[in-house]
Amino acid sequence: AADTTVERAGVLLGQVSAAGDATFVWVDAWIPARRTVASRVSVTFTADTWELIAGQHERDYPDRVIVGWYHSHPGFGIFLSGHDRFIHRHFFAEPWHVALVVDPLQRTHGCFGRAGNDRVQPLPVVLVPPEPASEGEASEADSGKGSEGNREQRQTSGAGCGRPR
Repeated sequence: AADTTVERAGVLLGQVSAAGDATFVWVDAWIPARRTVASRVSVTFTADTWELIAGQHERDYPDRVIVGWYHSHPGFGIFLSGHDRFIHRHFFAEPWHVALVVDPLQRTHGCFGRAGNDRVQPLPVVLVPPEPASEGEASEADSGKGSEGNREQRQTSGAGCGRPR
């Protein structure tokens, strides 16, 4: 089980599309941030963190763009702190970048993004459960072999965040 005594974070990967008056961000993969400096109330990406993310992004997900970031608030609920808003505005500066906050203890989550005036606000989220794996994929994943099978399994599920333009 994941450590819930400190904040965890990473980047969200997927695609961006527009439909009518809305922009949709489809998240179907993620890269956990490693070599961070973390406490119960904060997480900081280091130069090593970004280097590892860039390497894994290029190697495992070359057909995906970074569409945002995620981090946990263990036991604190769903919101973006002033520091979170600073990070979002300065390091995830595209108008379609999203921030996903997860509280693993309260088992809740929320998605945030920019409004027309650059204010960061909550966004609607649609979660799509993973499709069941075929017998061959399940046995490969269960045996610990075939990391590619696990990657493909993850890419058949996802979350969509949308915002009006």
